[in-house]
Amino acid sequence: MSKVVWRRHEQDLRAAEDLFYTWQYDIRWAAQKLRDEGEVERVDARRGVAWRLVRGR
Repeated sequence: MSKVVWRRHEQDLRAAEDLFYTWQYDIRWAAQKLRDEGEVERVDARRGVAWRLVRGR
């Protein structure tokens, strides 16, 4: 996920001052919140654990 965000938004992140230093941490916290609230579910993936949105919510 972080690689995709970086590729698509590198210039934005570099220009965002403090966000440049916290964006990966912020993504991890947001993902954890979604897991805690049952908004995403764990799925088996070739390269480890992956998550997907829960349908019908």
